[in-house]
Amino acid sequence: MKITDASGRLVETKQTATNSAIQVGNKLPAGIYFAEVMQDGKVQRMKLVKQ
Repeated sequence: MKITDASGRLVETKQTATNSAIQVGNKLPAGIYFAEVMQDGKVQRMKLVKQ
């Protein structure tokens, strides 16, 4: 999993096992971020808003 900020800068990466819960962004300031998750050769992108 990769987390980027609104300008596209990589701010965090995580390696996880399939079907496991993770927590990201604990140390990041409020703002808009994007998560990119790759599983089984497929990429899923999500917008995250931290308040």
